[in-house]
Amino acid sequence: GFSAIWIVFFHFNIVKQIPFSIFMEYGYAGVDIFLFLSGMGIYYSLHKNYNLTSFYKKRVSRIYTPFIPFVVAVFIKNIFFFNGNLLTETMAGVGNLLGTSWFLGLGGDWFIQAILIFYLISPIIYKLIRHNDCCFWKNGLVILVLILFTVPMFGNFAFLIAFSRLPIYVLGMMIVDYATYKGELKINRLIIYLAFIVGVAILVLPAIFCPDLVGFLGLAWWPFILITPALCLTIADLAHLVSKNKITNYLNVSFKYLGTCSLEIYVVHVFIQQIFNQKFTPISTLPWFNGALLIVISVVGAILYHEVIGLISGLIK
Repeated sequence: GFSAIWIVFFHFNIVKQIPFSIFMEYGYAGVDIFLFLSGMGIYYSLHKNYNLTSFYKKRVSRIYTPFIPFVVAVFIKNIFFFNGNLLTETMAGVGNLLGTSWFLGLGGDWFIQAILIFYLISPIIYKLIRHNDCCFWKNGLVILVLILFTVPMFGNFAFLIAFSRLPIYVLGMMIVDYATYKGELKINRLIIYLAFIVGVAILVLPAIFCPDLVGFLGLAWWPFILITPALCLTIADLAHLVSKNKITNYLNVSFKYLGTCSLEIYVVHVFIQQIFNQKFTPISTLPWFNGALLIVISVVGAILYHEVIGLISGLIK
């Protein structure tokens, strides 16, 4: 839930008008948190029941149930309200659903398409890392190979923004593999937070001294392989602290519920962002007010969308 909201704040670009703007400026890290936790969940799912038919059926249902109406709505919006080209929009819509349009330069949503690819190859990754003797060098070699896999993609924004996130997804799977193999997960906080410091340095220093290379090499995304575990650990610690108070625990409950709406929050806020960027002028002269209003509309709309989908799915079943 937290990662979804962080992404929404980042996309509506109110980071420079609110406190903690430096923190909010890196809101795209919510994607890495989501993928890291998704990798953990996917490993658990495959470990519990390695039935590929059941696995893919659940993944397709979870992604496409909110995604198909979004793609149709974008198609209708662009064709009937923004004079889009019928052939171009059709190809983009079909490619969006197939997980190819972003990588073919036809537009669409890179995040959903990346998830589709990651889920597709997850059973292969599971077999590759499963009970890998929890060997540091073997797992490290897998991560290194995934990083080297993207070297030919340097300079290609469309591919880098997606596949630079694959290692953090696989790292989430590796952590759960370690926990299931050893029977417990021992957390070395010193190593995790040292990795965090190194990751932050790799993220910040190139942006200061060689900004032209940041986008070319994907240095805005790679460091989160080191940063994300510490972020997740810190969020978990804060959630535990908040849960001790009956009143503040409502915050935990709220974020937990928003976590169940994460995909709906993503597609709804993207759709609203597109509409306001294409059609509407700012409502207020205060930039933060416009962003805050769009965030509220997006979250409320996503919750309603989630509940409607749940209701319709329940009736169909």
